[in-house]
Amino acid sequence: MNLTVLNWGLAIIGSIGFAYTVALMIFAPGAAAIAEKGLVTVVVDILKTRIGVALLVGILCLIVGELAGDWHGRTTCRADQARADQEAAVRDRTQGRLAADDAAAQGKNLAIADSQDQETRNALSKADATCHPITADELK
Repeated sequence: MNLTVLNWGLAIIGSIGFAYTVALMIFAPGAAAIAEKGLVTVVVDILKTRIGVALLVGILCLIVGELAGDWHGRTTCRADQARADQEAAVRDRTQGRLAADDAAAQGKNLAIADSQDQETRNALSKADATCHPITADELK
């Protein structure tokens, strides 16, 4: 899975924030209540102004846009890779058939050449036998 910096950042902040909140509620409920009250106050103060709401909406839009673009890019990349893999498989099958046809043609040509060579060897052997008969003494 390919995570961008924003994805990593959100994951780390979310994990730490969640773990911190749970630990604070379990081990220090009084401190958790104070932290919650302070957080609610900050959020309410931000949401009271138009600029605060616009900034919050803008930040959320940027995050959603980046995540959607990242998802779209990964999906497009996977589709392109799948199409390239299919084209490579077709190309490989075609090249395999061509190679097999070439090997068969070369085998046929070699068989024809071998039979012609054998005919030549037989003719030369006959000519040599008639010109120079082999005697029993030469075989020893």
